[in-house]
Amino acid sequence: MCLAQEIEEVLESHQLYALEQYTPCAIPPVGEPRIGQTRDGKAVALLARLRAVATDKYELHQERIARRIMTELERRFRGRLLIPDRGAELDRILALVEEARPLSDVAFELQKESLIEELLAPYEAARPRPDVTSVIGRHLLDPAIIPLLEQRLELIEEWGP
Repeated sequence: MCLAQEIEEVLESHQLYALEQYTPCAIPPVGEPRIGQTRDGKAVALLARLRAVATDKYELHQERIARRIMTELERRFRGRLLIPDRGAELDRILALVEEARPLSDVAFELQKESLIEELLAPYEAARPRPDVTSVIGRHLLDPAIIPLLEQRLELIEEWGP
């Protein structure tokens, strides 16, 4: 068993999640949530706006709205998902919006995350999961990290936890 695998075995589930979601960068990408933030604030904001649209206006444009949502999801996931039945997917998206529209503000706040998860589920399933062991090996066991950790340890010892 390699050192990265040993480390993976002792990490907590939230630490493994953080490693799976980690994207190394100097400046975080615009619109990408940091660990612990709402997964998809853009989608939540869209659902909130659609809830506020007048019923007659919504009914007139619902098909176009669903197409735009599907196009945005396909763009976001960069073609990693082949939608075999586009009509069924449009119906699924519309059903989710229809479910969110009549909710009270309180009910919407309580259910918004699960609605977004349901909306994104088929697209997320197509997203390849990173190999956590490789991430540990590349980032946590990188020889360049040792001097940084030693400096951090000195600061902790000097100033206390």
